[in-house]
Amino acid sequence: MKKRILIVDPDMTIRESLRKVLEEAGYEVLLAKDERQAMERFDPSQVDLVFWDLAPPKQTSWEMVKHVASRQPPVPVIVVTGLPNQYPAHALASVGALLEKPLEVPALLNTVEALLAAPKVTGERRLHGPPVSSCRVPPTEQPIVPL
Repeated sequence: MKKRILIVDPDMTIRESLRKVLEEAGYEVLLAKDERQAMERFDPSQVDLVFWDLAPPKQTSWEMVKHVASRQPPVPVIVVTGLPNQYPAHALASVGALLEKPLEVPALLNTVEALLAAPKVTGERRLHGPPVSSCRVPPTEQPIVPL
């Protein structure tokens, strides 16, 4: 059974590009353009991972991400941002990873695979303290993406 990933991104071009990359890697993909659609499509028993782009000026996005990360069963969340200094908020929201733009396909796929392979206890522990499998993935000098 394919793992299902929910992509939340306001930019249709990015959503479709990410969908293509993830489907080619063997994942099933759901798309949402904003928090409202994300909440309509998010079901923790049906979604294995959430990929969330924090596009400005949506400051409420961190609260929505925290809400998704705290659901049962635990669902890992990858936050993507082009905003500076987001790692402290990322840690407080207990998300699994913070990817900084510009995105790189290998880093994206490695992060997805690592979070999906993490034991469920990691997700449960994430709810009750600092993130145990959290990571920050800054871009390198030669990005493969923007998609």
